[in-house]
Amino acid sequence: MICLDENALICDLAETYGIYDYGSLPIDTVATLAVGLRDDSRIMMKMRGSKIPADASFLLATIVDRITSALEWLGAYKDKTPESALELIYGIEHEEGYKRFDSAEKFEEERNKFLR
Repeated sequence: MICLDENALICDLAETYGIYDYGSLPIDTVATLAVGLRDDSRIMMKMRGSKIPADASFLLATIVDRITSALEWLGAYKDKTPESALELIYGIEHEEGYKRFDSAEKFEEERNKFLR
């Protein structure tokens, strides 16, 4: 963490624990305190390569997916259904047998086959 961004770590230690001179502490103590920092601390977000906290990115991805679904339902996507933001960001895999349809017509065709 120190090699990645020492200033971010210093700020996080000062904000979270009130430690302004981490160099005066044993390295194993600093390491323990650093690992205990919140997921939305500067250094943890930098380690993840994120500019926003994880819970905010989850919320934003969910909002994007909901808007995309509404636009899809309204017929804005005629050619292909866009991929889910949640699936792309978090690498969500679908269960065996899960199907996704590009249009309502294709869904209705498959549904009619199933119901016969």
